[in-house]
Amino acid sequence: MNRESPGTLGIIVRYITGGPRAVFDPKWKSGCIRSAGWLVGILLVIFVIIILLQAAFTPWGRSLTGAPTLTGRWYGETARPPGQAKPIYVKIEGLIWGADEGGCLRNCDVQGIVRVCIAPSVIQNYTFYGDVSNRSGRNFRIDMRKVEDRAYGWKIYELKGAWLGGDTLRLAGEWITDPPRRDIRIVTDSAGNTVMDPAPEPERRAPVTFALRRGRERDFLAACKDLKPGD
Repeated sequence: MNRESPGTLGIIVRYITGGPRAVFDPKWKSGCIRSAGWLVGILLVIFVIIILLQAAFTPWGRSLTGAPTLTGRWYGETARPPGQAKPIYVKIEGLIWGADEGGCLRNCDVQGIVRVCIAPSVIQNYTFYGDVSNRSGRNFRIDMRKVEDRAYGWKIYELKGAWLGGDTLRLAGEWITDPPRRDIRIVTDSAGNTVMDPAPEPERRAPVTFALRRGRERDFLAACKDLKPGD
C-alpha cells in the first residue's frame, strides 16, 4: 500500500516535533518539544541574570526598584549665559548590553540624540556617544556629532553632565564657531609669506550650561516654536 509523501513542509514539521526518526516514522514521538521548552527556559534564566547584573553594576541605566535612571528623555533650556533661553531635548540610551565588546575604551556607556533650538522652529540636531564616570552615574561626558552636513554657525562639540540621581540634570560645555565652508587658496603676500586667502576666521568659544528635567520631545518642539526671535 503506497503512502502519500508528506512533502517538504510535512518533513520539517515531523523533524521539529519528533526528531530525525519521525521523518520516516510519523508515529514516533521524541522529547524534542520538551527539549525546546528546556532551551527556552534556559534562555529566559540567562536573560534574567543579565538584567540583574545590569541593575547591580549599572544602576544608572537599569533599575528594578523604580528608582530614577540617567537614561531616558530630558527637556530643558540654557541656564547660562543669561538672557539666551535656548530649549534643548536629550535622549539618553545605555550601552550596557555590550559596552566593552571589542575592547571599547572611549564612548562606551551611553548613546543618544541632542536637539537644540537656536531660533523659532530652527533646530540643531546631534548624535552622541559618551562615558559614565562611575557606578552611580553622577558624572558623565558625551561627544557630539552634527547630523546635518551644513554650517551651524555655532555648534556644541562636547558636554559634561552632572546628575544627582533624581529627575534633573545639568549639562555644561561650549559653543564653538562653525562657519560655512569657503574655497581657500594658498597665495604669497607682499612680504613673500605663504598665506591662505581668504584668511580663516579665528575660532571663538562661549561657555553654555543647560538645566534639564524629565520631559517629552513634543514639549521641546512646542517651546522651540514659541521661542521669540532674538532670545
